[in-house]
Amino acid sequence: MFYSVLLSTFFFFNCASGDRQEEITTKATKPYSFKDQVILSDDQGETWNSLDVYLPKDLKILSLSSDQNNLFVGTEKAEIYKINMLSSANAEQENLMTALINQKPIDENRVYGMFSCASGLYSHVYGIGLLRKQNNAGYWQPLTTPEGVHGISKIVEDSKGNLFMATQFGVYRSDDKGKSWDRKFQYGFANNILIHNNALMVTGINGIHQSDDEGKSWSPIKSLQDQIGLHNNDDNSVQMFKEGNTLYVLKRMSSAPSFMSTEPGNMLVYSNDNGKTWVNHPAESVLKNKQGIQSVFIHKNKLYYTTNNSLMRSDDNGLTWKNILHIADKKPNMSFRYIIAGDRLILAKSDFGC
Repeated sequence: MFYSVLLSTFFFFNCASGDRQEEITTKATKPYSFKDQVILSDDQGETWNSLDVYLPKDLKILSLSSDQNNLFVGTEKAEIYKINMLSSANAEQENLMTALINQKPIDENRVYGMFSCASGLYSHVYGIGLLRKQNNAGYWQPLTTPEGVHGISKIVEDSKGNLFMATQFGVYRSDDKGKSWDRKFQYGFANNILIHNNALMVTGINGIHQSDDEGKSWSPIKSLQDQIGLHNNDDNSVQMFKEGNTLYVLKRMSSAPSFMSTEPGNMLVYSNDNGKTWVNHPAESVLKNKQGIQSVFIHKNKLYYTTNNSLMRSDDNGLTWKNILHIADKKPNMSFRYIIAGDRLILAKSDFGC
């Protein structure tokens, strides 16, 4: 089975003993040099296989998603490439503009978002808007895009088939598979949204909020915000993800610590009671003062964190770390995205620039 989980993530670092532990661990093996476009690992990053043979050379990757069997890669000119992970066939190319009459794709029609949901695959194309391809359908359909929405951070679907879309104006809900949208969360930019035990949780410019009634009403998770010192306009420093029944939140340090700084550093907390109480993660002692952390995630009971050019893994719940991947000679605005798909870990170099 090939399950798709797009995870948003986070973590922290400590003192001299932590530095020494990490240095010893890192020397054990040389990190994999990420020179390809898309790579896959079936053994938690110990070895990697390139998927480049299935894709055009020098593809500009802008978005990733997956369903049970396929990896989807979004690029320019409204194009996506589909790789069947259960076969060795070349990627199938699709152009989303086929859903529109008498319109030809241009370079600016970038596929900035792809989101795999239970009802199908949803794509957001710059200059065009939202499109959907239902499961087992052979064609794409244009959908209504709320007025003014030009950036979509996330689309998720609940057990009743309701769609929730995180945008720069908040969260919109659709009960008709994206044909119409109703703005439900009006507290400004929504950076991420996830569903946890039938509750909706949103991180954004005005903090972290929760809804227990399918988006009809929202309340700030005040105890969490107080614990991590979250204030307005900190949305880009906060990431939330889940693994099993556990919620995780990372608040990254906003700048490099200095002698006079009151910056608490990176903070990682987790909750096993649906967000009622939060506990500091053991990895925080090592990651607290670590600079450049972009995300943290869990894969097959191992902890990972990313920087813009490296992937680190811990086998002991974050006490020591091993550098398992490095990007050399990185181009401006280029880093990598990751997808956890069943037992597979997939990385793709991606252009994060304009």
